[in-house]
Amino acid sequence: MIDLVSDMDIAEIISDGKGKPVTISGILDELLLPVNDTNRRGVKAAVRRLVIDRGLPIASSKSRPAGYRWCSTAEDRESGARMLVCQAVEMLKRARVLVKPAVIRELLGQQGMEF
Repeated sequence: MIDLVSDMDIAEIISDGKGKPVTISGILDELLLPVNDTNRRGVKAAVRRLVIDRGLPIASSKSRPAGYRWCSTAEDRESGARMLVCQAVEMLKRARVLVKPAVIRELLGQQGMEF
């Protein structure tokens, strides 16, 4: 179970990738855990905590080569941020189909973002 694994164990596996993407399956294999939906969600939650709560420079990519990677340079960080911003824009475009733009603006206004 992923609950028995430290978030820092996952961070170490990603950082040992030397900038190359490490898939969720690869992380679970390293941890000797079965690849199943529960453990996949556990890895995703752990990476989220590592980035948001601990501020570790971990980026992800859904396109090939897909996976999590350690950002060791400014270019790596910018590339990771660019992917997240593009993903957010695409999600907002989808939301715009569901509701009027005024509703989206109202919802965005309710989301406090600290930079």
